[in-house]
Amino acid sequence: MAYAAVISLKQTLHLLRSSPHISFLSTSSPEILKLATTLQQVLERSDDSSSRKSCRLNALDAQIRQTVHEFEDLLELHVSSNHFLPESESHGDESARLKINSFLETMKMMEKEYVDELENSSPQEEDNISSNTDFGVKMVGLSNEFKDIKSKLLKSIRPDDFGVFSFVGMAGSGRSMIAKTIFDHIYNGREQSLDCGAMVTVGPNYQLKEIYLSILSQINDASIASNDELNISSQGDEELLGYHLYSSLKGRKYMIVIDDVWETRVWDDLRRSFPDQKNGSLVVITTSLKEVALYADCCRIFQIPVLDEDRTWHLLCVAIFGVNSSCPQELEESGKLIVKNIEGRIHSLAKVILFLLKAEEMVLCWNEVAADKEHSIFLVADELSEVNSIWEDLQVMCASLRDDDQRKVPALRMVATALNSSLSVNSLEPFKDHMFPDYMMPKIEFMSLLGMPGIGKTTLAKEIFKDQSILDHFDHHAWVTLGPRYQPEDILADVLLQIFPDIDKMSVKGDGPLAKELCAKLSKKRFFIVLDDVWNTEALQQLENLFKKMKAKVLVTTRLAYVARFSPIYKIIIRLPLLNKEESWSLLCQKVFPEGSCPIPLEKAGKRILEHCDGLPLLILMVASHLCKAEKKLEYWNQVADQKQNEVFKNAHSEISKALLPSYESLPQHLKACFLYMGIFRRNHWISNSNIIRLWDAEGFLEPKQTANVEDFAEECLEKLVDKSFVMGSYFEIGTCRLHSVFWHLSNSEAEKSNFLHAFTSFADSTIEDMEGQRRLCIRNSTLLGIKDVHDSIASIPTTRSLLCTGPPHQYPVPICFGLKLLRVLDALTIRLYEFPDEVVRLIHLRYLALTCSGKLPASISNLCSLHYLIVAQHLTIKSSEDLLLLPAEIWNMKELKYLHTTGRSLTSPQSGAILPNLSTLLDVSGQSCTDEFFKGIPNLLKLGIQIELDPDDGNGNPFHCLDHISGLKRLESLECVVVNPEFGFEVVSPPAPIPMFPLGLKKLSLSGLGYPWEYMSIIGKLQKLEVLELRCFSFKGTTWVTNAYSFPEVQLLLLEDIDLVRWKLESFSFKNLEFLSIKHCYNLEDLPHNFSSTVAKIEAVDCNTFVKKWADEVKEVDLNNMHVSRPFLEVESHSSWDDRKIN
Repeated sequence: MAYAAVISLKQTLHLLRSSPHISFLSTSSPEILKLATTLQQVLERSDDSSSRKSCRLNALDAQIRQTVHEFEDLLELHVSSNHFLPESESHGDESARLKINSFLETMKMMEKEYVDELENSSPQEEDNISSNTDFGVKMVGLSNEFKDIKSKLLKSIRPDDFGVFSFVGMAGSGRSMIAKTIFDHIYNGREQSLDCGAMVTVGPNYQLKEIYLSILSQINDASIASNDELNISSQGDEELLGYHLYSSLKGRKYMIVIDDVWETRVWDDLRRSFPDQKNGSLVVITTSLKEVALYADCCRIFQIPVLDEDRTWHLLCVAIFGVNSSCPQELEESGKLIVKNIEGRIHSLAKVILFLLKAEEMVLCWNEVAADKEHSIFLVADELSEVNSIWEDLQVMCASLRDDDQRKVPALRMVATALNSSLSVNSLEPFKDHMFPDYMMPKIEFMSLLGMPGIGKTTLAKEIFKDQSILDHFDHHAWVTLGPRYQPEDILADVLLQIFPDIDKMSVKGDGPLAKELCAKLSKKRFFIVLDDVWNTEALQQLENLFKKMKAKVLVTTRLAYVARFSPIYKIIIRLPLLNKEESWSLLCQKVFPEGSCPIPLEKAGKRILEHCDGLPLLILMVASHLCKAEKKLEYWNQVADQKQNEVFKNAHSEISKALLPSYESLPQHLKACFLYMGIFRRNHWISNSNIIRLWDAEGFLEPKQTANVEDFAEECLEKLVDKSFVMGSYFEIGTCRLHSVFWHLSNSEAEKSNFLHAFTSFADSTIEDMEGQRRLCIRNSTLLGIKDVHDSIASIPTTRSLLCTGPPHQYPVPICFGLKLLRVLDALTIRLYEFPDEVVRLIHLRYLALTCSGKLPASISNLCSLHYLIVAQHLTIKSSEDLLLLPAEIWNMKELKYLHTTGRSLTSPQSGAILPNLSTLLDVSGQSCTDEFFKGIPNLLKLGIQIELDPDDGNGNPFHCLDHISGLKRLESLECVVVNPEFGFEVVSPPAPIPMFPLGLKKLSLSGLGYPWEYMSIIGKLQKLEVLELRCFSFKGTTWVTNAYSFPEVQLLLLEDIDLVRWKLESFSFKNLEFLSIKHCYNLEDLPHNFSSTVAKIEAVDCNTFVKKWADEVKEVDLNNMHVSRPFLEVESHSSWDDRKIN
C-alpha cells in the first residue's frame, strides 16, 4: 500500500531530523515532507471513487510503495550504521544526498502520472457479485429477531391508533391520582378534542354490570340517553350492556380510565366493549400487578416509583421534628420499623405523618404503630377515597391549630406537597406526550437489520415482507434493492412504481407535480417499505424528506452502522447474530440432505466441517453446495473437515471474497491498512482492542487529523471497522474483537497481493521468494523459528520492519532473529525466554517491544531511545527473586516511552526530579513502587494498573498502602487494582481512606481480590465522571449490596464477575445512565433489581445460575411491553460454557 508507505516515511523523517548521524537530512527534510504530504493527498483522492481502481493505478500504487520503502530503508540504514560511532566518524553523507535528489525527481514524476491516470482512466468493470444468493432453503435461526421486528411493525402508532396505557404501582404510590389528573387535563380540559370519556374504579370485588353502567352514564349525553335502545336504566344482562357500550363508543374518540384492576379477567370482560378504531381513542389502566399490564398488551407501561427507606425516614423526621432537629434516640428503632411498613408509598407516608402529629403519648404510639404492619394507616384500599380523606384531615387540623401548635404547620405543608408532587403540570407532561405525541412528529419510522455480508439480513427481511399478518396491517408495501451504485434520486420512483404499477418511472422522475400528487394520495395510507442492501444515507434522506408525514415503516438492511443509525430519534437497530451450532447443523442438512436427515456416519465429520464456517449462513451454504456436488463419503468429508481437501473451503472463500471486495474497495486508505494488519493473528483469534491499537501506532501508518493523538485516532479506526461490519466485537469479552474467517481470508489475500505483510504457518510459507520485499513478517507457528532454514530466510530480509510471533504460547525457547537492524516492532510475547536478549538493545529503531522473559532487564535498555511501548511478561511457573523483579533505574531516561507493562515488577522512584513526560499507561506495576515520589515522576499518567501481592509472613504491614497515594494523579482516567493471591479467611480488611482515595476525574475502575465489604461502594458511587466499573474476583465481599440513591451517575458499563453476591438492591436514580450490564460466573444470586434506567441497552449473563437467566428474560419482556415507538430493543445475551447456544 503506497499510502501506508508514505505516512510511514513522514513519521520517520520527523524522528530522524534531530539525529546527529544524519545531518545531511536537515536541509532536504522540508522538501521531502512537502512532497510526501502532496502525494498523500493524491492517494486519498482515490477514496472518492466509488468504483475499483484501474490496473494502471494499482501498478502505480505498487511502484510508489516500492520507491518510498527503498528511500526509507536508505535513511534508517544510514542511522543504524552510524549510531554507535562518534559523530565525527559518521560516513556516507554525500552518497545519501545524491539519492535524495534522485528520490525527489522520481516521486514527482510518479505523482504526475498517478494524477493523470486518476483523472483520465476508466474504472474497472465490476462483477455484479452479491451475498444475497438464493440457495432454496428456509430461514434458520433469527426467530427472536423476527418476533421483535414483527411486534414493532404491528405496534400501534400514537396518536392516530387506538392505544392502551397502564400505570403500575402499589396502592398508595399515587398511580390512581396520576391517572385521574391526566384524565382531568386531557378530557375535562378538552386538550385533545375527545368526544367522550369516563373513569371507573374496579377494586377486588368488581361487578361487571356496575362498571358498564358507570361508564355509560359518563359517556352518554342527553341526546343519546333519550334513545330507548341505549337507555342506561335498562336492567338488561351484562352482554347487552357491553354491546350498548360498544355501540356508544363506536365512531367517537374516547378516553376510558379503569382504576385499580386486580386481575386479568377484568380486561377480558371489558376489552371487547372498546372499539379498536384508528382515531386516537385510548384506555388507561391502573393496577398493582405487572402481569395485568403485560396481559393488556399496552403501548406503554408506566412504572410508578416509590420512595426508598432513607428518603422516607428523612421526610418523616423533618415533618415530625422539624428541619434542624433529629429523631429522639428512644423513637429511632420504632421509627425505622414504621418506615419499613410504609413501603415507600407517598399516601401511606402522608397518613402516618397526620396520625403521629395527633399522638399524645409519642413513645407508646410509635411503638404500637411499628408493631402492627396491618395498621389502618398503612393500608390504602381505594387511593382516590384515601386522598379525599387525607385532605379532609388536613383541613380539620389546619382549622383547629392553636398558636402553640405552629410547629405543625411545616409538617402539614409537607403532606400537602407530597400529595401534589406527582400531579403538577410539568410532571404529567411526559405521560401525556406518550399518550398524545406531537402531531408534528414525523410519522415515518426506520428500522435496520445490521450485520456483515451473508449473515441473513435479506433472508430475514424477505420472511418479514411475506408475513401475511404484516401485509394485512399495511395498505401498501414495496421492496427496493439498492447496492453500492444505486442512484438516490431513483428511490421515490422505485417505491411509487410498486404502489402505482401503471405509471412510468421516467415520468415520475421528471415530473415533480406528478410525484407530489401521488404522494398526496398516500398521506392517509399505511405502507411498509423494505430497502435492501443500503450503502449510504442519501436514499434514506430522500425518502424521509418526501414521506415525512406519512404512516410509513421502513425496514433497512445494511452492513454499515452509520446507515443503520440514520435518523437516530426514530430508529430501531437489530444487529444480527451468527448461527449457533444447532442452527448451523440444521441449515447444512437442509441444503445437503433436502429429502431426509444426515446419515449417522457422516454426522461427526459434518459438524467438524461446520466449525470452520463460524456460524455464517452464506459460508455454510457455499460449503454445502460443494458437498452436494461430491459423493457423500466419510473419507471425503473427513478430508474437508481436516482441510486437507482444501478446494472446498478455498473455493467457498474465493467466491465470498468477490462479494466482500466492494466493501474493502470502499474503505479509506488508512482503514485499508488497519484491516490488512488485523490479518496477522490466527484465524478466529480474539484480539485485544488496546493491543491492536498500540501495534497500529507503532507501525507508523496512521496519521491523525488535526489535533487528535494517534491512540485516539486508532481507536476511532477500530470503531469504524466494527461499524462497517469488517470486525466483530465480543459480547462476552469486553474490549476484544476478531475477524470472521471470511474477512480473515480476505485480509490475508489482499495483504499478500499488496506486499503489506507475509504470514506463514508451515515450512512451505518460509521461502525467501515469499518473503522478499515484505516489511512485516508474521509467524503463526513459533516452532518454525527453531528450523535453521526458516531462521536463515528471515535473517536474509534486512529491511523487515516488523517481526510478529502470533502463534499459540510456546513453552520452550526458540531462536529469534534479533539481527534485523531496522526492526520497528518486535512482538515475541508468546515465546518463552530465560534471559533478556542483549542483542535487542542494538535495535535502535524499535518502537514496540514485547517479550516474555524471567531475567533482569539490562541498564542498556535505555539505548532504545525511540521505544514507545515496552511489555515484559514473566512465565507463569517462574518465581523470581526481588532483584530480578526490579526494573533498571535507567528506564527514567527513556523519554519517548508511552506505555510500560511489567508483570509485577518494581521500579525505583526517580532521582533528581527525573520524569517520563510521555508515559500515559503503566500496567501491573508492583504496589511496592507506588509512593508519592514515584507518582511525581509520571505526571501525565492516564492509565494505571497495580498488582498487590499479599505476604503471609508480614503480619504488621498494610498491603494496601499503595492506594493512599493514587489521589495525587490528577490526570488519571483508568485504574486497575488486582490482588494476585487474595485471602478471604479474615473478617476485617483495611477500608479505603475516608477522604476519596480516587482521583475525581477517574472514568474507568477495575478492582479484583480486595475483599472489601459492600458498604465501601458508597465511596466509589460518588465519582461523578466514572463511566466503566468492573468488579472481579471478590473485589467486594458479602451477600447484599444496596446501591445508594443518586450514586454512580455516569456509569455506562458495569461488570460483576466471580463475586459471592446474593442480593442486589438498587435505590432510586442510581446508575441512571447505565447502558451495558454484564454478570459473569456469579452462582449465588437470588435477587436482582428490575428498576434500571431506560438507558440500559444490553444485558449479558455468562456462566451464572438459572435465576440470572430467568431474571434477564423478565427484564427484556417488560422492556418490550414498556417500549415507546422510537425506543431501541433491549438486547439480552446469555451464555454458558457447558451449553454453547446463544439465547436472545
